[in-house]
Amino acid sequence: MTALLASANAAAALPHAGPASASQRRAWFMELVAPGTAQHHLPFGLEIFGDLDIAALQFSLDFLVDRHEALRTVFLDDRGELLQVVGRPRAVVAHVDAPSGPDTDLHAILREKVSAPFDLGAGPLLRLVAVRRAPGVHVLVFVLHHIIADNLSLGLFAREMAEVYRAFAARSVPTLTRLPWQYADFAIAEDRWLEGAAFGSRLKRYADLIGPAAAKLDFGPGQAGQGTANHLMSLDVTLVHRLKQVAQRSGVTLFTVLLAAIETVLAHYADGPDFVIAVPVGGRTSDGAEGVIGPFANIIGVKTSLRAGGTMAELLVDAQRQLLASLEYENVPWDALVRVKNPARSAGALPFGQVMLSSIAVPAPFQRFGSLPCRQIWLPSPPPPSDLFVSASESPDGLLWLGFDSGPDKVSPGTVARLADALRAVLLDIAYGDITGLEPYPGRDTGAGAPRHHVHDAVGVKTADSPARNAAGTQERRKVLETLVAGLWREHLGVPAGHAEEDFFESGGDSLLAVRLMSQLCLRLDRKLPVALFFRDPTLNGLVNHLLENESGEPDYAVVKLADGVDGRVLFASTGQEGLNELAAAMQPGPSVYDLNTYFLQEQRLLAGQPMFDSVEAIAAEFRHRLKAIQPKGPYLLAGGCEGGVLFFELALQLQRQGDEVAFLGLLDTPVRGYWESKPAFLEPFREAKRRLLELIARQRSQPKAPEDERYELIWAKVWQAVRAYQPERRFDGDVHQFKATKTRFGVADVALGWDTRITGRVMVHMVEGGHMSWITNPQSGATVTAVLDATVPAPASPGPVR
Repeated sequence: MTALLASANAAAALPHAGPASASQRRAWFMELVAPGTAQHHLPFGLEIFGDLDIAALQFSLDFLVDRHEALRTVFLDDRGELLQVVGRPRAVVAHVDAPSGPDTDLHAILREKVSAPFDLGAGPLLRLVAVRRAPGVHVLVFVLHHIIADNLSLGLFAREMAEVYRAFAARSVPTLTRLPWQYADFAIAEDRWLEGAAFGSRLKRYADLIGPAAAKLDFGPGQAGQGTANHLMSLDVTLVHRLKQVAQRSGVTLFTVLLAAIETVLAHYADGPDFVIAVPVGGRTSDGAEGVIGPFANIIGVKTSLRAGGTMAELLVDAQRQLLASLEYENVPWDALVRVKNPARSAGALPFGQVMLSSIAVPAPFQRFGSLPCRQIWLPSPPPPSDLFVSASESPDGLLWLGFDSGPDKVSPGTVARLADALRAVLLDIAYGDITGLEPYPGRDTGAGAPRHHVHDAVGVKTADSPARNAAGTQERRKVLETLVAGLWREHLGVPAGHAEEDFFESGGDSLLAVRLMSQLCLRLDRKLPVALFFRDPTLNGLVNHLLENESGEPDYAVVKLADGVDGRVLFASTGQEGLNELAAAMQPGPSVYDLNTYFLQEQRLLAGQPMFDSVEAIAAEFRHRLKAIQPKGPYLLAGGCEGGVLFFELALQLQRQGDEVAFLGLLDTPVRGYWESKPAFLEPFREAKRRLLELIARQRSQPKAPEDERYELIWAKVWQAVRAYQPERRFDGDVHQFKATKTRFGVADVALGWDTRITGRVMVHMVEGGHMSWITNPQSGATVTAVLDATVPAPASPGPVR
């Protein structure tokens, strides 16, 4: 290809018309299918602080349009053949004033500028808008059409604009390295190569690699008019590190691990053993391409072959082999493969690549545009061409962000959320499980890769004031309830329950979906039912049984028994960290473990028509009554994390005030205020800016909230409002044991700092492997907590009865 480019460059120095590249023809075809839409617009935004020189900005734009032929190219239909014509369409900087008012006014302007259509035949096919927000504050909006650029080109354009603007603003001449060739030269060289015999044989080998047929992925019916569905989640540093270790030991890359995990999750939705995952590639294999603007990017198809009886270790190796095999054909245009395979087409969808997995490099953040301070801002992204687009990007602080975006009306928001939850569960299995024995497609007929819930095996505790209930109800009533629950099950999971004992959470459910299902059940039955009812036995049969039981003597769902102990000790725990039941199981044989659940406590108040507790003191007092019903006298063993750590500190104070002994107070990676503070303090403004940016992204991606979702958020908002306002009136008399995660984020205060000011004793720090949200699920953590507990409060020599 490089040799052809050299000859093409000499031949095409003077002509201004030539063939379009394969990627340009694909973009042109998609434009014909969906004219006037923003699907092929590439946006980029910067907020500029200072006096922006509009004249220098225009000079900079003119300079780059002269430098890159792609930026002054238009396209003509020559009897069915697409030609690119290098002309002189001049792009003019548009300067507009944003009306005074809320950010929504600015967002409306930005959406308009991003989505405004381009005329491919007249040009220009780029847009630069300077939106004046306030004196000395502008938002620069860069928009390039995909027919002249790709994502790497967009970043190159923005960086060169910043560099050239610096020179023009200083009234000097920019100096950039001379380009060895232009994108039109690449198109000429590619056109020659595609006409050769070598390409024909190469294309045949590629088609043979993909195979004769590809399964269809059935995500269920999309919701007409829903638009796109979006979901964003992050994997903490510890989990990412463990995944990288697994990848290194297996001789694969982290991207391959993600690819294998995606294959595991998608297996449940495939109607056959083989399907294709589309993977974007840069396509800049020619010498000098890194500095040229143009749509070099291509797509490769990676074949997935589902094999029964294999292990995750084997799947990782197989995924790496398939990926490397497909990368051999990264310069074969995607459209050429599609023509050979000839799959069924649909408007606005990528042919036979229903799912696209992309690794997106996070560029260094823009800090200056010329000499002016700036920051990158969110702009509405075009909808993906695939049914589902999964992007992975690792941030500088080590987090791995996974984005899930569905095409318009393709995949419902609920299914997108379930896919994200399932992917997280599979990655946790890979990171912390034994991949040499782990099945990649367990129970494929009932939900491959479905997430396991952290409290699905917990039971409501029957206190002294809540006698056990007796089952009652007729067979007719049971059938009615079974039909109702089965319908809600299918509505929320997208698939019916395979059998009456199928676990809701192991079949793709999560906490929020359980909240929604129970909310709908309350409406249908005209009864107030706690979400915790479902957690007692999260199966169709279990929920129906509980519904049929007598209404009197409701269990106390704010107290959840996680483990039946054998040594006579009772450990009370409370934390928002997921995996408390796994910690309780890892401590066995050992003490009985009870979860004093703050969410369930507040939910009970709401269902009873009572106001939620609005202070740490009130929540701790309510927990004290429940704790006393289980264990009337001390010594008491307490362990809390996140908000639970602060709540249990106050609970310990109240117990001591009443003369009770608190023999053990454990803090599960809990900062003294319940949340982390920046260290040093000057980092706080940057963290606040990051939080606001993430909140803005979340707001822009979010769908309208259902009432049950709002209740879920309302409860946690009330809890954290109380935690943030808490100021203890006295010190705890004794030591505290801080179980500190080994992995922390840069710039946050040590989790153990500050606790010495709230106690009379010592802060005993015990390191546990993992991050704040992951250490608790590490099997070694149970051993660490048990060892500390045994050393502090040994088990009785003759264990008494355990309630």
